[in-house]
Amino acid sequence: EKYGACQVLMASCVCGRVKGVRKGKDGKPLGELKISIIDCKDLPAGHKDGTSDPWVSVSVQGERKWSFSTEVKEKTRDCVWNKDFTIKRICDFKWIDFVVKSQNFLGSTEIGRATINEKTHKISRWPQKFKLVLDHGGELTVVVQISYNVDPLFTPYCGTLFLKILELKDLDDSTIMFGKQSPYCTVKMCGEEYTTEVAKEAGTMAKWTDPTTFEFKVEDVNNNSSQDIVVTVLAKGVLMNGKLGTLDLPLSLLLSEKKQWWSLFKNRKMNEKQGKILLEAGP
Repeated sequence: EKYGACQVLMASCVCGRVKGVRKGKDGKPLGELKISIIDCKDLPAGHKDGTSDPWVSVSVQGERKWSFSTEVKEKTRDCVWNKDFTIKRICDFKWIDFVVKSQNFLGSTEIGRATINEKTHKISRWPQKFKLVLDHGGELTVVVQISYNVDPLFTPYCGTLFLKILELKDLDDSTIMFGKQSPYCTVKMCGEEYTTEVAKEAGTMAKWTDPTTFEFKVEDVNNNSSQDIVVTVLAKGVLMNGKLGTLDLPLSLLLSEKKQWWSLFKNRKMNEKQGKILLEAGP
């Protein structure tokens, strides 16, 4: 199984481990930085006809400086790039400077600028989307993430987490042969609790064709048990209501798979499992 008693024990041991951390010449952790230039909108006009030929210049400051650029988009003030850049070895990350320019016959003209720095923006292993307001107007959307390879599964996460409960299968039957049970789920994390719709008379399996997206605000989670995500599967029956199973996961383990079936525990102390739940999660 993906997650069980042995893996829980492993998770608790891995948290404090720093074995395998890459380091730069000055002894600081050596990481990998990923930057995606997604799109822009409402850019200032770079030409007299009211249009622009925009492109983005990216500068990264760490122990040294890196520079990248997107391609030019012609005659537009709203465009999509979806361009990715990766720095494989970086330490002492300080800031990323994004400069939007409009190409012309003489070269290019700056039409907007924005900066992300490590002191004012929370950047973690998990992709963080930023809608940057440019200084001369307009908006630039980027995604940034950095990993220092302490252990990719258990590095801190901060930002907004979205979760969907998609399906249940192989559930315990609480009806004792009287009709069909109607399963539903509760989700708890970060002091927030949500409940799915009841799958009426779905029995031992259920599927939500239009599942609700639950949103959690998460800050500085580092395998803290108080920030685990807890899903409880319950059922409304003809004669009685009952609990069918629970799932208790560290947030970092949940996010290791965007869409995954997880085993439900009927009795965690006895490591007794019954049924599975399909979750979709991501930042």
